[in-house]
Amino acid sequence: MKSFTIPSKINSFYYYSGIDELDHCLDKQHFKQYPHEIIYQYNSRGFRDEEWPNDLHNAVWCIGDSYTVGVGNPRTHIWPYLLEKKSNLKTINVSMDGASNNWIARKATELLNVIQPNMLILQWSFINRREEDVLTVKEQFWQKFYNSIKDNSWPSCPRLCDFDLLPDNIQSEIKSNPDQTWQNVADDNRLIHFLPEATVEQDIDNTINCISMVDQCATNTKIIHSFVPEFLPAQKQDLFFNKLTTTNAVIDIFPKFDLGRDGAHYGVKTAEFFVDALSKYLK
Repeated sequence: MKSFTIPSKINSFYYYSGIDELDHCLDKQHFKQYPHEIIYQYNSRGFRDEEWPNDLHNAVWCIGDSYTVGVGNPRTHIWPYLLEKKSNLKTINVSMDGASNNWIARKATELLNVIQPNMLILQWSFINRREEDVLTVKEQFWQKFYNSIKDNSWPSCPRLCDFDLLPDNIQSEIKSNPDQTWQNVADDNRLIHFLPEATVEQDIDNTINCISMVDQCATNTKIIHSFVPEFLPAQKQDLFFNKLTTTNAVIDIFPKFDLGRDGAHYGVKTAEFFVDALSKYLK
């Protein structure tokens, strides 16, 4: 096991974070009437947590996005803190506002490769939070588009985008000389706007792959997978859970019962509900 130097002091704090400030919150009246003081205090590793303990193996590691950071809430209202108080198990909070599921998976696999703690709890982010090399996607998209227009059935065959929406000069180039034009089209930065958004099915596959990547790194670690409220459109939830093959504990998507100061993230009642749901898996 690698060794870690444990710094001794918390090195920064702020009164606002992300959309948890008056100009960017979702409900200014709610923000002004919020009854609790909020301070965002970060340890020397940059996480909203106390300094890490010397015993990293026996702690419960909590990894997630802004819900795990606790944006819009005092630290005493967020689920890793509440879990520690309820279970008497030391928790370590590794989370980032806006974290993608890929980021969560990377942090989890790094942790598993180095420490293999007794327990790891992941609260996965929204299904569409994924990372992609935009240039690679654009290249692949236009390569497929080129192949489609070379097909004898073009333009009657199903196309990857609406050809009529492309700029007139690009339409003319493609029609006049598709063999020489597709690379120019692929390199045209203006056409990034014509890329199709990832489908929900692709987003699901990405998160399933992230979960599998974490599971494959675990040997003696107990893993619990959970999902933020609104993780996935309700009509696609069956598709996700039918594809999910993990043998580790899974906590289903749960609702928001209250809101933090920013009007977007859940509050302490929802965090308590989640911690209660976790409790049966901690034994």
